[in-house]
Amino acid sequence: IPEEQDNQHRDRSARFDADIDMNLKDGNYDRVQSMLKEALKRDRSNGLRLEQLYRLLMARNDVAELSRNHPRLLGWLADTNNGDGMVALLECLLKAEPGFRLDDPELSVRCARILYLRGHYRLTLRLLQDFHKRFPDSDQLAPAYVLMAQALANGLQQWDKARAFLTFVHQRCKGHPLQQQAEVFLQQVANREPLKGPRAEFSVADNT
Repeated sequence: IPEEQDNQHRDRSARFDADIDMNLKDGNYDRVQSMLKEALKRDRSNGLRLEQLYRLLMARNDVAELSRNHPRLLGWLADTNNGDGMVALLECLLKAEPGFRLDDPELSVRCARILYLRGHYRLTLRLLQDFHKRFPDSDQLAPAYVLMAQALANGLQQWDKARAFLTFVHQRCKGHPLQQQAEVFLQQVANREPLKGPRAEFSVADNT
């Protein structure tokens, strides 16, 4: 019976949370950490458990575990649009390992887009650096470099660098939907205008 299973699941979840609270109060952080990791083995994308793990690891400044779990923690932060949490985690990882890079092209672009929209332009550039060398065959190359151009032009007023990335997209990403977008942006860069995408046009059926 689905409803009965739901109730059992809720009971288990409530017991688990009570157990975690008790262990946290007693200072058994290692125990809490292993409980959360076990729970995430059973349910990899459980947002509540990922949040609890993130908070615990950040509070403990456990760089090794943050580094080990960073792909799913960043995925969760991207899913919840948590730009501040993302900045805190990335800064922690970069401090421990200045050459830190993400291995996943799609996750890199998702995170970079959130950082860009929050005004963290240098961190945006850091995530997308050397994208064409690291992920030469990725379908995320055009989105990555258009985003870099926006961060450079709109965020840092570095028009010439922005032009270089847009030219790359225009010349090398043939057939990609963003190729035309790059052309529009190149014109805006030439005029030192903020890079703005096309306004959405809604065609309204004319009933007269």
